[in-house]
Amino acid sequence: MKEKITKEQLDQLYNNLKYSLISTVLLSTLIGLMFFNHEKSPKALLWLLFMLFVSLVRLIVKWRYERAKFPDIPYYFTLFLLLLVTSGAGFASLIYVLFPNSIFDQMLFIFVMAGLSAGAISSLHYSKTAVILYQISLILPIALRLFFVQGSIYPVMGFVLLFYLVMMINLSLRTYRTYINTLKLKLAYSQKQKDLSIQSQRFYYLFHNIPLGIFFYNKDLRITDCNDFFAHVLGVSKDELLGFDMNRLQDKRILPVLKEPFSKKNGWYRGFYHSTLSQKEFFIELYTTYIQVDHQIIEGLGVVIDLTRLKEYQNKIEQMAYYDELTGLAKRTVLFESIDLAIKKVKRDKKYSILIYMDLDNFKEINDTLGHNIGDLFLKTIAKRIQEYTREVDIAARMGGDEFAILLLEISEDKNRALIEGLEVAKRLAKAISQPVAIEDHTMQTTVSIGVALIDEKSKNAYEVIKFADSAMYKIKRKNKNSIQLFDQELKKEIEHLYKVKHDLERALQNREFILYLQPQFDQKRKIVGAEALLRWKHPKKGLVYPGEFLPVAEEFGMMQRISDEVLRLAKDILEKIPQKIKVAVNVSGSDIYSEHFYNHLKSLLPHSFARYLNLEITEQVLIKDASKAMENISRIKKELNIQFSIDDFGTGYSSLQYLKQLPIDYLKIDKSFVDDMFVDGNDYIIVSTIINMAKNLGLKTIAEGVETKKQFEELKDMGVDFFQGYYFAKPMPYEEFVKLLKTSSFEGR
Repeated sequence: MKEKITKEQLDQLYNNLKYSLISTVLLSTLIGLMFFNHEKSPKALLWLLFMLFVSLVRLIVKWRYERAKFPDIPYYFTLFLLLLVTSGAGFASLIYVLFPNSIFDQMLFIFVMAGLSAGAISSLHYSKTAVILYQISLILPIALRLFFVQGSIYPVMGFVLLFYLVMMINLSLRTYRTYINTLKLKLAYSQKQKDLSIQSQRFYYLFHNIPLGIFFYNKDLRITDCNDFFAHVLGVSKDELLGFDMNRLQDKRILPVLKEPFSKKNGWYRGFYHSTLSQKEFFIELYTTYIQVDHQIIEGLGVVIDLTRLKEYQNKIEQMAYYDELTGLAKRTVLFESIDLAIKKVKRDKKYSILIYMDLDNFKEINDTLGHNIGDLFLKTIAKRIQEYTREVDIAARMGGDEFAILLLEISEDKNRALIEGLEVAKRLAKAISQPVAIEDHTMQTTVSIGVALIDEKSKNAYEVIKFADSAMYKIKRKNKNSIQLFDQELKKEIEHLYKVKHDLERALQNREFILYLQPQFDQKRKIVGAEALLRWKHPKKGLVYPGEFLPVAEEFGMMQRISDEVLRLAKDILEKIPQKIKVAVNVSGSDIYSEHFYNHLKSLLPHSFARYLNLEITEQVLIKDASKAMENISRIKKELNIQFSIDDFGTGYSSLQYLKQLPIDYLKIDKSFVDDMFVDGNDYIIVSTIINMAKNLGLKTIAEGVETKKQFEELKDMGVDFFQGYYFAKPMPYEEFVKLLKTSSFEGR
């Protein structure tokens, strides 16, 4: 019989063992002495000693169990059962060792054993295994012995004793089940009490510590209880709130919500609330529900969330998200959404709108000369002037930097009238913006370039409308500034062409459609000493496209960096595979020289062994922006990467002479325009001669480009030019043709 017993059950068994041991010792002593006196047999004394020994062992086991911190439950339960059965069998064995002769003694012995069996139920009912085994070990051996005694009464007594055993076992099991059920009820009751205590504590801590205002109120709308946070939210004491009649509230907006629970409904309110007691205004969320006991509503429960600070943050975030922090004008996102709405409006109601796109002329000079602080104050002043010329329904937005846009909504149902009024507003804005602005001790003035676009039935989306207005503005920005340009069909075609080229350029970069043509450079002995790499676009439909057709578009859309990266990659491929190591010159834009990306790309792209064969060509115009920064970056590239530099088209600029002696360059390229006219215009001849002499004095080599005749070559050679490039020697050619030409020319590096 296998039983999983708990420590609590085993504790009860061992706790009751002391009473069982006392009974066992006393009873064993009495029985043993009685048998000894009657039978005069030493067996009775031996039996008594055995029973006392078993009791002692049981006492020792009990002592060890009670002193063990973490007793082995199965082990001690098994010991308990073994010793229990031994004790029971010990009592039963007496009928085998010394069977009484007297029927009276026999009956007395059986009654004593039956009494011992009945008494054991109270001390052993904690375990069904223990109580059943004890009953069997105590009664069964006696019943079996009676079947083998001579006399007709003894089998009857055996059957009666077996029946008694069955009854005792049944009683024992019922007592055990009663105990187990009682134990379960006790545990359940204990758990319920614990759960109730936990729930009570949870409610207490929740009610008093949750950062929500909680209050209870009766059907008369009087507050019966509330937590401290509710009083804190309202800015009053808890005593002022208890018993307060909410019918007296000055702000009646929440009264319907408070009454809802008494109609078995939940109430909800979100919005502003003016407190009667503290006279403060809050932005709250109020939830109300009912408390029901025995199908009767006894109270209402209200939960208040103070969202005042959250509302303030939300307003601030919305302000930051939708309005420019500096000027207070709308941001781009607001303008985009408003234009999309205007497009829907014109398609539905035929009410035309106008977009005015503006850029301040020469604002950069104000920023650079007077500082960003003055520049910001100037922009704020301009923003105020813009707002003065817009209606409440119109949208004035700052697009970034010194660019602004005004959406004139639903000007007219007549398209021409809408255009006329839009242009009139643009003129008034231009006049207002061009007025002098006084900030601190400075008076400044700027003009504005304005593009105007009509929003009509053909408009697709906000992006297109802004693109059109922006393109119109940039058209005059590139020419004469301080003017107004209306976006029309001709300009639309021009813009569509630009975007078509942009799209093709994107594809070209992705598909690597760019190639480098090489124009050889020769020394005075007509030996190839280098080449200039010239970019070409191998268009899948148009064929070979020259840089003049696509670089302005690339610059317009900010794609020059990607094209420069592609040129450097192509130049690296040439340097890697060319059979003879010669100098390869690559043109570099001003934006490249000032770009940290360009330096990092060079460093990662070209190993040192190839870099020394690369020659970067810059124009004098590069120095106009920031000559000091340009010299610093050129020096860094030259020193760290061992790359040489040339100044291309030298003599056509006006700002580099003062920096020339400081520039870490290696070559001066004489511009083709001087070479073309050196025999026609004496001044050009003098300029060429001066450049050559100046280069020699500075330790620089000279390259004459655009050499197209033998006469030019001979004269330039006599004047001291080091290297030559032009159609007289060779035109720009693909790499394969250049390699063939290189093989026919003896090589001498420079």
